[in-house]
Amino acid sequence: MSSPNTPPPLLPIPGFSASTPDIPIHIFDGGLGTSLGASPYNLQFTSTKTPLWSSHLLTTPALRKNYLLDLHKRFIEAGADVIGTATYQGSFEGFGLTRKEDGKPGEEGEFFTRDEAKECMRCGIEVVREAFEKAEVGRKAGSDEQRLGITALSLGPLGATLIPGAEYSGLYPDEMTGKDKLRDWHLERLKVFFDEGEVGSRNGMEEKKSLVLGRPDIVIAFETLPRRDEIEGVRAAMGILGLGVKKRRDGSGEALLSLPPFWISCVFPREDERLPDGSTVEELVEAIMGCPSPIQPLPSGIGINCTKLYKLRSLILSLESSITTLSPNTAQPLFHLVLYPDGAPNHIYDTITQTWVPKPTTANDKSDQQTKSWAEMLEEIVNEVVHREKERRKDGKGIWRGILVGGCCMVSVDGIEELRERVLRDGAKYCR
Repeated sequence: MSSPNTPPPLLPIPGFSASTPDIPIHIFDGGLGTSLGASPYNLQFTSTKTPLWSSHLLTTPALRKNYLLDLHKRFIEAGADVIGTATYQGSFEGFGLTRKEDGKPGEEGEFFTRDEAKECMRCGIEVVREAFEKAEVGRKAGSDEQRLGITALSLGPLGATLIPGAEYSGLYPDEMTGKDKLRDWHLERLKVFFDEGEVGSRNGMEEKKSLVLGRPDIVIAFETLPRRDEIEGVRAAMGILGLGVKKRRDGSGEALLSLPPFWISCVFPREDERLPDGSTVEELVEAIMGCPSPIQPLPSGIGINCTKLYKLRSLILSLESSITTLSPNTAQPLFHLVLYPDGAPNHIYDTITQTWVPKPTTANDKSDQQTKSWAEMLEEIVNEVVHREKERRKDGKGIWRGILVGGCCMVSVDGIEELRERVLRDGAKYCR
């Protein structure tokens, strides 16, 4: 049972208690867009031709089947317990700039309508579920290869839908800044997956089919958030949805459904420990944890994504310190730690060419000093987190309920396979 001060678990953890010695660890997938740009798919996305980026593959059944379904299956077969949907850049604005492929030679198709955009975005969840059903692992209950089979509804920041993209800069149009504006923008997109009617209305939430309510196999991933006001806006949007859901009650007055658990993950492209908008780690933790209430629910996970791997150690320590400061008397671990860093230590994303290019090097460049594989370095970081968490639990001061670890841009299927082999090779040490 969750409360405003205790969010529900992000992922199923049978028999969990604060004194449990093992730390549950599960595997997330890798970089969707960059994997689609590599062999065997070799797709190219640009803001002019495909403003939806990888979400463009939701626009036709053929694209969904030939590319998305296949890649999702490969990540599952490589070891992923949790798969993100291809909805990260999905937005009404992006679909409004995208022409339909109507098959008429020499003619451009019409732009997608709002209703058509809704149907496309909703397909993102169904493709992942189909991939889990068809993947050649996890079919036998109790098998070592069994997967959790969790779908993560991937929702990027407003900046991921802008042209040019602004998730790394946090530079939003003036008319789209502030908690309330960003709350409304995220809420509009969230409604696509919750229902087709007004949130909380009898003819909406209660009577129309929802893709996410009442399903234990789905979580919501707010990813790559670059701004403090967007973090606050996301929590407010989830609070509005939660109030609508709680209106559904049975004859005894008990709530029939609850919000799916969600995580908030931020990006750190700067060399200091600040978000693109300049917020410190302490300020972002305050935005994530401050004033918990039904209208500002706590996320079940706190994460770092789309960030260079060499920055993780220091950032995680800062997260842990800030969480402890804000909740000094909490005996029960509250959150999952969600880590999915980039896999291209010597590359940066060029927003002009819209490609990954070698980064200029300096004598003190930490990313050039790597001799181990990406998966090996991430395994070491996970081990350190596990060790610290076990020590905290001895004193009744745990922070992390578990760890979800995977990759972001430039992390391939092979990278996820190696990561699972490394992180989960000691079955007695980690819960699965």
